[in-house]
Amino acid sequence: MRSTHDDSNSKKQSAPKKQSAAQTQGAAEAPGATEEKPSRSPNASPETADRIRTAAIREFSTHGFTKSTIRSIASAAEVSPGLVIHHFGSKEGLRTACDNYVFDAIAEAKAANAEYATQAMQMIFEDSNMA
Repeated sequence: MRSTHDDSNSKKQSAPKKQSAAQTQGAAEAPGATEEKPSRSPNASPETADRIRTAAIREFSTHGFTKSTIRSIASAAEVSPGLVIHHFGSKEGLRTACDNYVFDAIAEAKAANAEYATQAMQMIFEDSNMA
């Protein structure tokens, strides 16, 4: 059964929005005045993402991708699980970041050793006993 009561008169009128002290203060300042930005949280730094990635590589290598959890990785990195998601989006995103990091590290190591390998082969061919 529908109500026949008219609510149009009993609705509360919304009060005008109050400005925060920062908004009021900002409005009073001259145009072009510099505002102080709040300092960045230490957990939002790139070093935190590196710490999470390092912990994830350790967890993935020890327990495997399937058995590693965001919570265990966060605990190993000493951050919250939400911060892991903030930096990498998902467990799969974290895995991609770890894979890319490890691949780049291997490629750099191989590139650094490539010059030595070339020199070693040249020494072998120049040695009369080896030729």
